[in-house]
Amino acid sequence: TSPVSAAGETSLTDLAALTSLAKLVISTDSGPAHVAAATGTETVALFGPSDETKFKPFGQQHQAVTNPISCRPCGEHECPLDHHNCLTELAVAKVVEVLNDLEACNHKLARINTDKT
Repeated sequence: TSPVSAAGETSLTDLAALTSLAKLVISTDSGPAHVAAATGTETVALFGPSDETKFKPFGQQHQAVTNPISCRPCGEHECPLDHHNCLTELAVAKVVEVLNDLEACNHKLARINTDKT
């Protein structure tokens, strides 16, 4: 399956329809992550200055990825330190690790469900 970017191309209704068809949505901590969660789609949300403990989509199937630097979560849209390292230095490897963990977990759940039938 190839990734799809619909940035700036959908209405809210279109976004809900599109995310409901996806197996997984990777997004920043923004509306699309929460729309996807509302449609029942698994999410991985990338958090910068926002506090993931307050704003992560609810449920175990939704993951938050953060950069554990001392100045986050500051909650500011404009970085008070003028660097935005909470996002710019968020390691791709960390996101991939979360995705691999999700895949392993989903594979295990699929195997458990198959064993029950």
